[in-house]
Amino acid sequence: MKRTNYLDISNIILQVKFIKSSNNIFVCTPDSLMEVLKNLDGYHNKGIVFIKQFDPAKNTFQRVSKKQIRAFCNWDTETDIYLNTHYYFK
Repeated sequence: MKRTNYLDISNIILQVKFIKSSNNIFVCTPDSLMEVLKNLDGYHNKGIVFIKQFDPAKNTFQRVSKKQIRAFCNWDTETDIYLNTHYYFK
């Protein structure tokens, strides 16, 4: 029986690319976005190149608006406040 590897699409999956980092692309869920940004975005407040969302229909990461990313996280007050003050979402 052939084993197929696949990405779990039951959750929203985000890809964050940073300008400077040892590994400059990170995959996370909206739950962990604030932690990723706090720990890895330290390049003079201009370290994020893009944030994309996984599209299971196309099996690729697609650009998504900043407003939509904030909507993914609006249920968590702490994350919403952090993103409201973060340079990337202004």
